[in-house]
Amino acid sequence: QGASAYITLKIVQNTWRTVREHLRTLPGASHIALVSGDFDVLLLVHTPDNRALRELVLTRLQAIPEVLSTRTLLVFEEEDLEPDA
Repeated sequence: QGASAYITLKIVQNTWRTVREHLRTLPGASHIALVSGDFDVLLLVHTPDNRALRELVLTRLQAIPEVLSTRTLLVFEEEDLEPDA
């Protein structure tokens, strides 16, 4: 069935380009954004299941030295909105 999540990351200041390169290699990563507010990066991922999501967060993301913390927001339902033609 698959699992989707938005993951927020706090990163070391001025390491966006380095972190972005790491995130681009993650399996299932579909959107990466540098944002303002309480966290620095918003990452959207789609994984085959919750176990793969857990592995991605705990093993891959938290192993990136420039990532200070993460928070995972599990998606219960989603819909892609297409602009009117």
